[in-house]
Amino acid sequence: MYLITGGLGFIGTNFIEKYYGHFPIINIDKFSKVSNELFSRDSKKHSYVYIKDDLKNSSKILNILDKYKPKRIIHFAAESHVDRSISNPNSFIENNVSSTTKLLLAFNEYYKNLSDTKKNKIKFLYVSTDEVYGELKKLEPSFTEKNLLQPSSPYSASKAASEMISLSYIKTFELPILITRCSNNYGKYQYAERLIPKIIYCLFHNKKIPVYGDGRNNRDWLHVDDHIDAIMFLLRGKKRNGIYNIGSNNELSNKDLIKKIISIMNSISDKNNQLEFNKSIEFVKDRLGHDKRYSINPSKIFLTGWRPKKNFDREMLKTVKWYLKYYENRK
Repeated sequence: MYLITGGLGFIGTNFIEKYYGHFPIINIDKFSKVSNELFSRDSKKHSYVYIKDDLKNSSKILNILDKYKPKRIIHFAAESHVDRSISNPNSFIENNVSSTTKLLLAFNEYYKNLSDTKKNKIKFLYVSTDEVYGELKKLEPSFTEKNLLQPSSPYSASKAASEMISLSYIKTFELPILITRCSNNYGKYQYAERLIPKIIYCLFHNKKIPVYGDGRNNRDWLHVDDHIDAIMFLLRGKKRNGIYNIGSNNELSNKDLIKKIISIMNSISDKNNQLEFNKSIEFVKDRLGHDKRYSINPSKIFLTGWRPKKNFDREMLKTVKWYLKYYENRK
């Protein structure tokens, strides 16, 4: 039995789709404007339960844990858009830090009442982000798990704070908690405000793509399926505590990413109506505190035997086609 939070979000939806019917899944998600409706209903046939609720009441969460007795808990739920965290930081503290604390409080109560045998079988995994490390200069080596956390935005600060609370529960209550720091994910079901869906949306609707600053901000791109595979690899492994970077060593500037997507769209569209980079973008005022580069070193998880399997060019082609079909159907 797996209990996940935020299963109607981008990564959560892909997780449920991948394992729907493979094992029982309980999904707690409050449902918001950025949620996917795909798994917003229960399914007795596939042992799937959707609980429409937030994580602000630890007593409710404890009741859910006592009722379903999950052996694996994956905490996906979080507000994650940096721009919105700048305009409304309090919401991110409430929905990320406070909710994580309430979840951990309930998990600790649940865990301490288990038998030693059952304690040895349960794991909790907190999904964090590479943004907790802060900014890297162009030639600096990629971040390892030993680097200090220096978050730049209210969003990344809320994730770093949630990590610190999780680490305190490991130390104080000896809870089995794994923490993962992933690089930027891409794939289907991502909300339209995020970079890749927004690029495709603008190109599809003949709108200018707004590019922050000079467009040279670098990010490592990880396919969402690889991210999910890494999470499952850790949950099925022997380690019960630890922090792991999950990345694919696939750095691209925002400008190069846009050029790649334009090239893909040109390759599958009318040859007489080709897109041009300079005519498709408009540079806009840079975001406050915008980090120039994120890059993480995933050697630690690589040494355990996990490797990303997805080819970026091939999967980006599939991703572009998926969003084009999605936007076409919404016309």
